[in-house]
Amino acid sequence: MYSQLEGVSLVDSPGKQPLTFTGFGTVTAAVTESHLVPGVTLNPASTLDVDGPCEGLLESRPRVNENEKRSLHSCHSSADTSKMNDSKSCEFGLPVFQEKPLASGPICSSMANNCLLSADKISVLSENSGSNPDAVAELKANGLVCARSENIDSGTNAVSSDLLVENTHLANSTIPNAAVLESVNECSSMHSQNTLEDVFQEIYLTRARDTKTVLNRCSIPYPDLCSQWTEPRQIEPLLCSKNDVKRKSILGDINRIVQPAAIMNNIVYSLDALLDEQSHLQDCLANSDAEWVLTHSEQTIESPLEFDSQFESGNLRTAIQVREREYDLLLSPDVNSSRHLQWFYFRVRNMQVGVPYRFNVINCEKTNSQFNFGMQPVIFSVKEAGQGRAGWLRTGSNICYYKNQYTRSAGVDAQAKLFHTAAFTIVFPHNGDICYMAYHYPYTFTLLQTHLQQWKGLATQWGTYLNVQRLCKTLSGNEVPLLTITSQSREDDLDGRQYVFLTSRVHPGESNSSWVMKGIIEFLLSGAPVVQQLLKMYVFKIVPMLNPDGVINGSHRCSVTGEDLNRKWVNPCPVLHPTVYHTKQLIRYLVSISKSPILFCDFHGHSRKKNVFVYGCNGKTSWREDDKVNSLDDKAFLSLPVQLQQTVPVFSLADCSFNVEESKESTARIVMWREMGIVRSYTMEITHCGCDEGIYQGYHLGVQQLQEVGANFCAALLTLPCSINLDCCLINKALNVLEEDTPSEEQVSAESSEVEESDQSDGEGKEAATSISAYQL
Repeated sequence: MYSQLEGVSLVDSPGKQPLTFTGFGTVTAAVTESHLVPGVTLNPASTLDVDGPCEGLLESRPRVNENEKRSLHSCHSSADTSKMNDSKSCEFGLPVFQEKPLASGPICSSMANNCLLSADKISVLSENSGSNPDAVAELKANGLVCARSENIDSGTNAVSSDLLVENTHLANSTIPNAAVLESVNECSSMHSQNTLEDVFQEIYLTRARDTKTVLNRCSIPYPDLCSQWTEPRQIEPLLCSKNDVKRKSILGDINRIVQPAAIMNNIVYSLDALLDEQSHLQDCLANSDAEWVLTHSEQTIESPLEFDSQFESGNLRTAIQVREREYDLLLSPDVNSSRHLQWFYFRVRNMQVGVPYRFNVINCEKTNSQFNFGMQPVIFSVKEAGQGRAGWLRTGSNICYYKNQYTRSAGVDAQAKLFHTAAFTIVFPHNGDICYMAYHYPYTFTLLQTHLQQWKGLATQWGTYLNVQRLCKTLSGNEVPLLTITSQSREDDLDGRQYVFLTSRVHPGESNSSWVMKGIIEFLLSGAPVVQQLLKMYVFKIVPMLNPDGVINGSHRCSVTGEDLNRKWVNPCPVLHPTVYHTKQLIRYLVSISKSPILFCDFHGHSRKKNVFVYGCNGKTSWREDDKVNSLDDKAFLSLPVQLQQTVPVFSLADCSFNVEESKESTARIVMWREMGIVRSYTMEITHCGCDEGIYQGYHLGVQQLQEVGANFCAALLTLPCSINLDCCLINKALNVLEEDTPSEEQVSAESSEVEESDQSDGEGKEAATSISAYQL
């Protein structure tokens, strides 16, 4: 089990003998539980070239003593604290940061994209500071701009109070005039926010050039460069589909066959042709969308739309103009695969304002989609961002999803299956704009790397223990981050803390899981009183992105080997499946030192069901008879869903399932339950669409709502019982909900589709409903 740890020396503390792993499962000295909590360092001289299961995972920085903590908190003024205390709070005491308009346009909204410094803090720091034209250079010196490093370290970066002010004559003005003072604050705020925007972009560009990909990338996506997004003024409703939309689309396809002369069939974008012609260098990555919009917005548009997908997470292989304003789009399959066609993300420009454009994604695989039940794709306008309204919006009309006449290749003895079309109409808001369109809100690997730098600043600001380490490297050579978050108060009893292990984004196309994970991490680093209580109870181990290579290359489900990593947990290969292998070995190590996680949760996205729900493990409904015999007569597996029903407004207990099916034996949820003995082992499924119950019934889940799911998930952990004895009333109520649930027509359609293509189902798919009698008390 520990064969890759040969020769690694773990130093517990100065003056003690190192503990050495000597290979092939033999451990010469017992490793204590302190190796996975604050205060332990890895001997740098013993680092292996081979990425072992625990290489670097025990590295951390020393705890902050009381004097250091006081100095860290001294930079927070009383004015800033009072504003935090007066901020609006949502249910369960979770902090909601008020929206603050920026001088340059964008708005920092609730948990959407937290800055290294809040606008309030910048204003406070500006009052007693002088001018500093080298603000960016000083931010670098303080660690807020990170150059490439082989060792990711959390650091203890402090920001001095004289960084973010320009215009000395205003800052030092002694004129006792309220209007002048207001101008001072406005100018300081403008310069501060512009500086932070520049810092964010510089961090992103540095990380983007270090990101390794299979295909050449010519640019970086503009949405990722906007450090702060504005949220829609209102939550976005689901689209009310018209009954005849699908019928008209099918008739349009028939008309192509009847009248072929009316079809243009003009290839306007071909990724294959571009790859044959181009030899771009990764070091030249940049983005010129804003400049292009400025020079083309007033021009008369007569040529066809221009497409591009040569950026991180982009997926568009071919665009064919079939009519003047209608385009057929072909997606690329996953790397080293000919399947898994769903995720799309591309850029389009050269459009006319107020003119409807029809887009047909004609090689989708799944037999049904939420596009038939109100879901809309998302769009990001560069021109809107330049006017201070940066953000993704749901868009599109006449949306439908149906089987078309195109066939996909099949094996020798297999019957060829037909593709499906996802069709939608877009009316662009501006002339000569550049718009990014995607299946769901994108979250790239480089954006994660940039957010890691911001999270370090938040941890330093609130005195929270955050350690960011390298779990392993992917096949492409990208570093996979592992986060450890807990309280670093010296008076706490670390031995009494339970471990919580969270993972997400094993399937690249399920970007909503990354937004939920971002909400979890930022909530844990928010410094709220409820968070301090939570961090004194648990040590959080988080792998925010299990499949970076798939995310970078725009895949939907697989890694670069063309394999579904969520089907490799039984026997992962350290070479082909490094992220799964090292994650499993780390959890195995925790179990071996009697630190078994009280909870394991793998976050996924679901494209054919609404709401948020979980899959758990109940031995009494297992496909294996020995599970039914050996299963304990307890309901611990229901503890998290019961709490989520109380704390997460979009959670649906009726959609949950706790069956252990043979086809899911190799998934993370069941492997952690069966091999590691983690009773509370779950897969959380988050809809790509919206909700059909609760306070968000009839609405999409946006970025803000997804992050709120993460924050409310943490709130549920506060009341998660540490024992297996649960409130019988709550359990019986949960069982009644599960028994009385009657599937809707939409759910039946989704379930029948997933039975037909169970190997391609989202996350773990919708498991068949079974009798609840085994649950009864």
